[in-house]
Amino acid sequence: MKIVYYSGLQFADCDFPLVKAYQQAGEDVTYIIPLLCDKLNGPLLSIEKQIQKTDILPASEYEEFRKYSNYMDLSNTLVVNRTTRGGSLKNVLLYFRLAFRLMKMKPDVVHITTPLAGPEFPLYLLKKKMVLTVHDPFPHSGEMSVRKENQRIRAFKKVRKFILLNARQRRKFVKNYNIEKPVLVNRLGVYDALNAFDGVHVEEGGYILHFGRISPYKGIEYLCEAMEKVHEKNPGLKCIIAGSGVMYFDHKQYLDKPYMKFMNRYIGTEELASLISGALFCVCPYTDATQSGVVSSAFALCKPVLATDVGGLGESVIDGYTGRLIAAKDAELLADTIVEMASDHEKLCEMSLNIEREGRSGDMSWTEIADKNLRFYEE
Repeated sequence: MKIVYYSGLQFADCDFPLVKAYQQAGEDVTYIIPLLCDKLNGPLLSIEKQIQKTDILPASEYEEFRKYSNYMDLSNTLVVNRTTRGGSLKNVLLYFRLAFRLMKMKPDVVHITTPLAGPEFPLYLLKKKMVLTVHDPFPHSGEMSVRKENQRIRAFKKVRKFILLNARQRRKFVKNYNIEKPVLVNRLGVYDALNAFDGVHVEEGGYILHFGRISPYKGIEYLCEAMEKVHEKNPGLKCIIAGSGVMYFDHKQYLDKPYMKFMNRYIGTEELASLISGALFCVCPYTDATQSGVVSSAFALCKPVLATDVGGLGESVIDGYTGRLIAAKDAELLADTIVEMASDHEKLCEMSLNIEREGRSGDMSWTEIADKNLRFYEE
C-alpha cells in the first residue's frame, strides 16, 4: 500500500513510532512534516537553525532528524520548509507544488493529523483519499477558537474517514458534528522514541513530575494545592512542574516552597527523558481531556501515572495496574493518592513491569495500532 503521512512537528513523538511500524510492515510510506519558521520546537525535535530555503527537502538535511536514523528509516521522510509566515504567496505556491507531487505519486491513502490551514489548503485536492486523525474531538477548556473550529468543520466535511484515539468520546463527536463517514477508534502507543536518550538524571531525590504544555485544562492549580497537604505527611517529596506556557493561575505563593519546582520553559527531549526517568511517577490532574501524549511519554520510560478520570485518560491508565485514576478537581483526594503511591515502592515497581508488558505486546503496541489503521485504510 502506498501511504502519504502528513503531520506536524508537535506530533512527532507519536508519529515516529507509527511510521516506523508501517515501515516494518513493509508498507510504502512517505512521511511529510511541515517546518514553520516560527514553530521549530516539538516533543522530539528542536531545530536550532532553519535552512533558509522555501522548498520540499529531505529530512536528512537537518542534523536534528539524523540522530533518529537508528530508530527509523528516514530515506522517505520530507520536510515542507516554510521560511515565511502564514499564507504568503511563497507558502501557497509551495503547497501547490506538494499537492501536484503527491498526485503524481498516486497514493492509496493520504493520512493527515490536523485540519489543513492557510497555505496547506491545496492538499485538499487529494481529499478523496484522506483519513484524518482527530487528536482532540473537542477543544480543550480555555483553548476555543472560532477560526480553528471553522478549520475543523471544513476538514470534517472534506475528508473520507476519521480516526479517534479514545472510545469514550466517539458517540458525542459523531453526534455533535453530524459525522456520517467511517470512524475508527484506535489509540496512542508508547512513545518509545524517547528511549533513544540515556540522559543522566537532572534532579536528585524523590519527586513526582507533571510535564507538558501549560494550559488551563491541565489542572495544575489542584496539584499545587494538593502538594501543601502532601508536604505535611511526606516532607521529603518534591513536585516538579515542567513545560512552557502561561501560568493561568496565581502560582507565586508556591514559588518559595521547598517542595515545589517550576521549570516554566521549553523542555528539550533529552532533558524530558531524564526528568521522567528520575521521577517516582507522573501526575496528570486534568480537568478535561481527550487522550494524553503525556501518559504515552511517561509509559515510554515505564513510569506509572496518576491521572484524573476525564476524557479518554481512563482508557490509557488502568487503575491499579499502570497507575491510578481519581476524580478531577479534588485536591484532597489527589494529595491522599500521591502520599499512598509514593509510600508503596513495591506497587510502583509492579506497575512499571505492567507498563513494559503492555507497550511490548498489549493494546499500546504500535504493531497492533498500525495494523488496525492499515485495515481501516483498505476497507
